[in-house]
This record gives sequence, structure tokens and C-alpha cells, in this order.
Amino acid sequence: MQRRLLLFDIDGTLIHSGGAGVSALKLALTERFGIKDDLHDIEIAGMTDSGIVISILKKHKIPTTAENVAAFLQIDVIGDTPRDIACGKALGARTIAVATGSWSRQKLAEHDPDYLIDDLSDVDRLINTLGW
Repeated sequence: MQRRLLLFDIDGTLIHSGGAGVSALKLALTERFGIKDDLHDIEIAGMTDSGIVISILKKHKIPTTAENVAAFLQIDVIGDTPRDIACGKALGARTIAVATGSWSRQKLAEHDPDYLIDDLSDVDRLINTLGW
């Protein structure tokens, strides 16, 4: 049997985020560069995160340096497998391992996540710990 790689768009296909992504981009633009913009003229649907950020930076004539792109993408990766941890590390993101899946806390710890928690039940504590 031939194998296929299936890549899923998340927002609008698997979930509806209620505009959380655009809100986060607007907040990052304001906090990092002091610019308020509703981003109504930025193409977001079907774009990669870095492509969206580059469009925003170009619109405001901000150099598209790695540092300026990273200012938007200070992605926290939350997951329950070593692959999630590896993904976050590859992106330069903080990694939060959650021991709710088939991988034990001990096995996840071996992959050196930035944070290791038992579950997501104490949301307020998590938000305070991570500075969200």
C-alpha cells in the first residue's frame, strides 16, 4: 500500500479559534513595534505563520530580519509526546510536556522539556507559571 502524507489546516478545518490567531498577531504588532492595525488587508487564510508575519512586516516597512519575524513567533509548543518536545525545540519555542497521553512523566522528562506537567487542569497556575 502506498503511504501518503496528510497535512491538515487547523483553523476552519479542524477547529474554529474565534479569531485567536489574528488577535495574537495584532497584539504582537502593538507590543513589539508600537503599531496598531486591524490587519484586515493581510491575507491569512492558507498562509504559513512566517508568511503572514513577513506580509505584516512588509506592510509597515519593518525589515524582515530573523529577529523581527521571531518577535511574532515566540511559539510555546504543548504536547504529550517526545515528538512534540522535539518540534518545539526545533522551532526555538518553549516546550511544555503534558503527561496525559501514553508517554509517562518519566519518559517525557528524558527529552528535557522546558516544563513538565501532569495535566492541564490548573489553567490559572499554568498561565501564571508561563507568563501568558
